[in-house]
Amino acid sequence: MGKKISDYERRQVDKFLYELYSIWGQNLDREECRNEGWMIYLDGRKKYKYDIGDAEYWDYVGKNVRKRLEQIRQNRNEKYRLESRMSLNCKYGEEKEEIGTIIPDKSGDFVNGIALWDYLKNLGEQKYRILRLMNAKEDDIDIMKRLYLTEEEYFSIKLELREDFQLYLDI
Repeated sequence: MGKKISDYERRQVDKFLYELYSIWGQNLDREECRNEGWMIYLDGRKKYKYDIGDAEYWDYVGKNVRKRLEQIRQNRNEKYRLESRMSLNCKYGEEKEEIGTIIPDKSGDFVNGIALWDYLKNLGEQKYRILRLMNAKEDDIDIMKRLYLTEEEYFSIKLELREDFQLYLDI
């Protein structure tokens, strides 16, 4: 994992990510933006040798965080457009009931679900526990406290999980 992040560096990263959020993250979830920013920072930290005063490194992080925030915004807007056109809360024609009450619940593919959780279990106990807590809608901060992980450890694992999911999708 490399050298540990000092408290000074952690504060600087948080401050930098908050500034980026203030500029580029309007109308986005602050915690999600912070988490994504930390993963980008840690990923860059693995790839490059840098000094905390290295302006080029901070430019690299800033550009990548901005790109990710734009992607989050685009995904959110796409989701809203889809939901508004296909909302199950709207009424169709002269019907008094909402569409969602007429359509039976959709259940996922059981076999695919089993295969996915089997794959996830094979990623290791720590990753599996994190994924179970994420699936239970636990917040990042609560997961870190519950599993006694530092931010650096937690976001490094989340970054690895993102890569693991990409491998799963490519299979």
